[in-house]
Amino acid sequence: MYVMKNTNFRLRTIEFIMIVIIAVYLLIPRMAICLDRTVTKTEFEGSSSLSIVNGYITEVFNAGGGNVYLPAGTSSRWVGHLQMGGRVNLIGAGSPSHPSYDGAMTTRGADGKLGPLPTTVIQYQVSVICIEVNIETNIDYTKPVRISGIRFVSWRDSTNPGSFMDIRSAKDLRIDHCQIEGSGHMISMSNPYGVTNSTNGVIDHCNFINPITLGGSDSLYYGVNTGSRTYVEDKPVGMAANGDAIYIEDCYFENPYHPVASMGGGHYVLRYSTIRDTYATSNGFSVDAHGPGFSFWPTKTLSSPYTAGGLTLNVASTTGFPDVASNSYVFIGSESKLITGKTSNTLTIASGLSNSYSAGTSVTTTRGGFVAEIYNNTISSLASRNPLNQNAIGLRAGKGIIFNNIFENHRHAVGIGNDPYTCTQGGLDHIWKTYIWNNTYTNIVPDTAGKNWINPGGCSSTYIHPASSCSETGKEVYGMKDGTYGDTGCPMPGYVPYTYPHPLVSGAPPPVSGENPSPPKNLRIINP
Repeated sequence: MYVMKNTNFRLRTIEFIMIVIIAVYLLIPRMAICLDRTVTKTEFEGSSSLSIVNGYITEVFNAGGGNVYLPAGTSSRWVGHLQMGGRVNLIGAGSPSHPSYDGAMTTRGADGKLGPLPTTVIQYQVSVICIEVNIETNIDYTKPVRISGIRFVSWRDSTNPGSFMDIRSAKDLRIDHCQIEGSGHMISMSNPYGVTNSTNGVIDHCNFINPITLGGSDSLYYGVNTGSRTYVEDKPVGMAANGDAIYIEDCYFENPYHPVASMGGGHYVLRYSTIRDTYATSNGFSVDAHGPGFSFWPTKTLSSPYTAGGLTLNVASTTGFPDVASNSYVFIGSESKLITGKTSNTLTIASGLSNSYSAGTSVTTTRGGFVAEIYNNTISSLASRNPLNQNAIGLRAGKGIIFNNIFENHRHAVGIGNDPYTCTQGGLDHIWKTYIWNNTYTNIVPDTAGKNWINPGGCSSTYIHPASSCSETGKEVYGMKDGTYGDTGCPMPGYVPYTYPHPLVSGAPPPVSGENPSPPKNLRIINP
């Protein structure tokens, strides 16, 4: 009898333990299991290189996260998508985090260029490396993504401009210690397919190199192109943004057209970086914020005629157009309207357009860039150019916070104006709350009044004017009160720059604006 009771007790104990184990498993179904995988040199250089790398990434992602290490060497040409998952790091042998790190990208030359180069990995591809986060069913937006220590070299021909990464809704993204060479769009941020999560994170200690001789359309490349995201009219800046932006810091750009740009509500912070030998037309600009109507989204065409006053536009497909929640406008002809509904082949607009349009008319959509924070950089062009490049910075939408920069060899440091859709749509996304102060100007030779200036074209005089004093308020340009735009400009009241280095670089926990530390709980003080 005793033996039977003891046996029953043990069985019940085992049953209880099993129930607890099953309950824990169900309550925590995705417990993190760190997993590392290393791509062999043979795999990396073989014809299936990209497929093999994607396979390792999926394996690590499914295990809860970890690292995929690439070897020293040269990959075969990558064509298609690089499918990065949340909490997965892709680490080349040029990264400080690689087990066989050789010290690449740790020293900075007199011109600001980082070196020695990551000699370990060169990757060629025909179209783009597409990092898709929160689009595929096995992708987790809530975890960070990192790409480090890789030299990306664009394979290009007469039909391929050599674009690189199309970053889609990545959370806490970090791209570091990389060199990216080529023309076209090097890194673009977008939120296609109705995804409303916006990419945030940092690009640090990278070189962006345009190896093509300056001049001609082959030289036109974007370094980092930020957007598209849900448009917020008065988005916080500095510390108040709580890290919700793309930070480009400690980077080097050579021969760029637009080293950094924004559209579609983009918010970037360019800081502690060097931009050398900017390429622009005689009326162009380098660092940029686009106005409304410049689109990451594919241009569509009307599949049937539109009659003035109607609320529906019929298009062949709306794939790639933003979700209704992103506050985007449709642009057609010289008109635009807020999108209030979307199906697979129709767009519903808030009110009717004034004009009728025939089938085949182009339709696109996006807002202007929203915020450009630009400080502690050196932006220079060639002094030998005649004439000098027009503008080191060109702002055409949103807010600008520009201070502590060194501008060299341009006709103007900052040019401010409006794009056509701003003018035709009653001031949509025009420049406002822009502050310019405490910059250094070397060989800035203006061809009109002021080292910084308001471009008089379009509707600039309607929507943009300098503040008459630092206390002036309203939706206008601030900090440009006396036409000299140097140390006499007005700092942005209450502005505090976001933490530098970025927390993803330093490893420190991100700060939260306006939040005081919580008091300790259950604190006991014992007298000795």
